[in-house]
This record gives sequence, C-alpha cells and structure tokens, in this order.
Amino acid sequence: MTKRLIFIGGGNIAQAMITPLIHDFNITVIQRNHAKAQLLQQKFNGITVTDSLSFLPNRDDIVILCVKPQDAKSCCTQYLKMLDSCIVLSVMTGITVATLSSWLNNDRVIRSIVTGK
Repeated sequence: MTKRLIFIGGGNIAQAMITPLIHDFNITVIQRNHAKAQLLQQKFNGITVTDSLSFLPNRDDIVILCVKPQDAKSCCTQYLKMLDSCIVLSVMTGITVATLSSWLNNDRVIRSIVTGK
C-alpha cells in the first residue's frame, strides 16, 4: 500500500516538498484558497487538492502542517479530532512540539524546519 501524505497548506514549502515525493506517495493537499488550489492541481498532476480535510487519516498517514505559524492554533483546533492518532510533521517555525501536541492531543508530532540556502 502506498503511504498517504496529507499537506495542510499548499504554499512554497509544501510545493518544494511535494516535487521529489510525487511519484512515491499518494498526496493530498488541503488548500482553502481556490486560485492556489487550481494552480497546485495544474502543477502537480496526480495529487488530490481539496479545500478541507474531509476524511479521517489513518494511523500510518503523515500529515504535514505547512500553514503560517499565526494560523496554526486555529488549524489544529479545526482538525483536532481528525489528527489525534496519525503522524504529524510540522515545518512551521516558532511553534514547539509540546505546543502542537497539546493543541492536537497527539504525542506523534515531529518538527522539522525547512530553511533556504
């Protein structure tokens, strides 16, 4: 079975991560902005782009939080019951694993910061 990656946020960091992974994973991107969602769908043939997380991720799915740090708490609150058992990878700066774990009621949170050159 192909592992599923679920990106919450489809901005530059998400796109940089999707590029090398697109052929090896089943990828879903949650992008609320309709125009950005259309661009993502055109750029990455074969991924699913939707405006909300409408399914319950499996325990082995990896959810990648790619939202702006100021939007993190509301995002976690919105998806609290859906993300309480899957693996969550945060690429946001300034928000600790402990904070995200408490917001999500999930101890399977990993933090990795993506930086430029």
